[in-house]
Amino acid sequence: MANFPVFSKNFMDIINREGRPLILSLNYSGVPVSSTTLTSIGTDSDIGYGNGFYCSSLQVSLSGWYPTGSTFGGLTIQVRVDEYDDGDSFNGIFQIFRNKLVNGQTVSVDVNTYMRDFSTVKIFAADNQSGIPAKIDVNLVGVKITDSANIDGNNVVMWVGDSITKISGIPQSSDIPKYLLHTHATNDFLIQNGKDTRLTVVAEGGTTSTDGESARKRGWFDYAGKASYYFYAFGMNDASTGAIQFSAYSGNVSSFVDWAQVKNPSSKVIILGINPCSNDSRNTNANILRTSASNYVTSLGNPNVFYCDMSNAFDRTNVGYYSSSDSAGDRVHPNLSGMTAMTEVIKTFLQTNNIV
Repeated sequence: MANFPVFSKNFMDIINREGRPLILSLNYSGVPVSSTTLTSIGTDSDIGYGNGFYCSSLQVSLSGWYPTGSTFGGLTIQVRVDEYDDGDSFNGIFQIFRNKLVNGQTVSVDVNTYMRDFSTVKIFAADNQSGIPAKIDVNLVGVKITDSANIDGNNVVMWVGDSITKISGIPQSSDIPKYLLHTHATNDFLIQNGKDTRLTVVAEGGTTSTDGESARKRGWFDYAGKASYYFYAFGMNDASTGAIQFSAYSGNVSSFVDWAQVKNPSSKVIILGINPCSNDSRNTNANILRTSASNYVTSLGNPNVFYCDMSNAFDRTNVGYYSSSDSAGDRVHPNLSGMTAMTEVIKTFLQTNNIV
């Protein structure tokens, strides 16, 4: 990738170090209608809530279109980005491609544009002859990064975990502003308290602490460099019924703390206890893991390592705190109400322990 816009003192470095390569694909087969949206991918789960996408280039192809008469000269195709609309007037709509293609043609162009906070990408087709079908394929090539507030902050907040951290447990089909996510809201709180932080999230759905330890050993947590605040949020999948690994979890927590302290001895390391879960068996297992992590941190006696109990962040029996995607018998993913409750616990914890 070249021609990076340097609108922040370290944006290019963030893209190069932390960006995860991604190709977003849109396609449409049917009869295009002038000025009507054909398809969109802005809520694609590959981008994910709280992330931005740096598009370096795109490729547009037209096939299966057999015009006659005056439209033989080509079909005008537009690719447009709609930034997230929070009901104000600051969201932008901008065009990243507009060109006339003939059947069988493929066009590649440089874009070098950052699409922030769950932007929506749309295809439009103009001046098509009514009734003539077409197949339009668009591939956007780039990387995704955490779309942090204060992107040029001097202090990194690294948050590692599973789908609860990745926010992939919430349906990836609607606009959710990043400032409502517990990860971003915590970073915003640190910023408000003068910590000059930016957030980077390294998380994957369905992972256990053992998966996290494997990722750490393979360098996945190193890309952001030295962090000032480390949040560790694995454990929910360790506590899943029939998959409990008490000793492995304890060892993985210990390894992460050791690693973080070597990376930055003055950093604050916060082990987040497993958040509420509805299933009784999973919760019983989670309580064992919570106690294990809490006892471990207490035994360290290290003033820079903390355990934050999240078990009572909200009523685990109240379905109003969980994602609508969760199964009735085993709810684990907090919705916005659940994340707001979690954020309040974390904010109080940071204040009580003089971290802010």
